[in-house]
Amino acid sequence: MASQSEGYVRQLTGLEEARRIAFSERVKLMQDCADLQDTLDKLAATERGGPLIQGRHTKLQATCRSVADESGRLRDMNAVLGELLLSDELELENAEAEDEKDMVMRVLILQKKLLERQESY
Repeated sequence: MASQSEGYVRQLTGLEEARRIAFSERVKLMQDCADLQDTLDKLAATERGGPLIQGRHTKLQATCRSVADESGRLRDMNAVLGELLLSDELELENAEAEDEKDMVMRVLILQKKLLERQESY
């Protein structure tokens, strides 16, 4: 009976040690679960802000495309206005040259008429 009692004592000691190990592992698992729940809550909060950030990103992309389009239109308009300005200056120079030619031709015609009239007297 003594050996049987010693066997039960050893078995109880082993079970008690196993219970302590299981309890400490349960405490560790509970702490890990709490840490994972905190991480999950933080990720959920970040995810709730995700659509807001994504919407803002989409708006910024649209604004960027709009600014790029406007920049292209302004660049094209600037090129056209520059060309018009240069062509107007060329036309003015050509017009002034034409006017000078016309004036010289008128002077020559008037001088010719004057000479003809003087000769006719």
